[in-house]
Amino acid sequence: MKTKISISLFLAFALFCGCNSDKKQTEAASANVGLTGTKWKLVKLNGKIITDDKAYISFSEENGRVSGNGGCNAFNGEFTVKEYNRITMSKVAATLMACPDMENESEFLRLLETVDNYTIHNDTLSLNKARMAPLAVFAADTE
Repeated sequence: MKTKISISLFLAFALFCGCNSDKKQTEAASANVGLTGTKWKLVKLNGKIITDDKAYISFSEENGRVSGNGGCNAFNGEFTVKEYNRITMSKVAATLMACPDMENESEFLRLLETVDNYTIHNDTLSLNKARMAPLAVFAADTE
């Protein structure tokens, strides 16, 4: 009888550890998503959900450049990251194509030089100003 209970407890423990291990592996894979080397698709701008899948941002650690697309126009500039996830972006310039709806793009490009910190949680990047609600929220583009 003791043998059956011991075997049952061992199997339950092994099953629990195996499931927990899978969760840790998934969390570790998510943790590998970093600010640089990832294409970040814009999903929310000043609290508004963005359905345009063309808007994105990318950060290059090699040359300290930020680039992307506002939904119509390409943009680029410089960025600097400091301790405690502080970030500054400067010299942001965009192409000047006229598009039907420029409101979101204009708002997006304006806020790039106002953000002062960022957070990454799982596969989500938030660009923030002080301790206010995120100005822009992005999802890692895994394609």
